Amino acid sequence: MTPETISPPPEGQTVTGLVSGILQDVQQLVKQQVALVRAEVKADFHRTMQAAALLAVGAFALLGAVLAAVGVQRFRSINPLPDQSVEEIKENVRWMTNPK
Repeated sequence: MTPETISPPPEGQTVTGLVSGILQDVQQLVKQQVALVRAEVKADFHRTMQAAALLAVGAFALLGAVLAAVGVQRFRSINPLPDQSVEEIKENVRWMTNPK
């Protein structure tokens, strides 16, 4: 094993200055990483909200289609003629034409 040698700092810089510079670089890196995380979370949130909005619109469109189908079915079951009145008129006509 060869012994490691520690080289002295470049001229004009002290060890304290170098450590201080490294710490500033680390702080800057952490700030940039935090900003990146915030940007990613914000973008993911916006995409999630868009997907939720589309899903809600789709659900309402589906609900609208179901309600429309129920409405059409009910309209088909309605007889617009007054059945009871028509039967009463037929009975009256039979009675008047064939009194007994």
